[in-house]
Amino acid sequence: MNLLQTTPWDVLPTSECLVGLRSQRIGRIALSVDALPAVLPVYFVLDDNAVAFRTRSGGVLDRHCRNTVVAFEVDSHDAARREGWSVMLVGTANVLGTSTEFAELTAELDRIGAPAGDVLIRIEPGSLTGRALSPPTV
Repeated sequence: MNLLQTTPWDVLPTSECLVGLRSQRIGRIALSVDALPAVLPVYFVLDDNAVAFRTRSGGVLDRHCRNTVVAFEVDSHDAARREGWSVMLVGTANVLGTSTEFAELTAELDRIGAPAGDVLIRIEPGSLTGRALSPPTV
């Protein structure tokens, strides 16, 4: 028996996963730090279908997001209605060098109120999956 098939979570199509990503400004990056799992919140923007965020030079994200496979997740829920969704992007994180794209993404991050940082990281998507929880039917 497949446990995922017995839960009330429905698989979201890729188009709905992208809608979910575009609707949020804060997400969580999951990565390995010194062989232990770490999940950290970041302000982010979408660049095509890739996720971009900034951090400070020498920090945990700068040190551990260089040609590294990571997971990135956003979600939303309505406790009163007992429904919600979750989207996860898995891909390779890399530092983005200074360029026109760097300047554009930095300006976008400024517009959404992201904390300052001198390192821009981009996660190139390898897979994008999502699930939606619907209220139970009676």
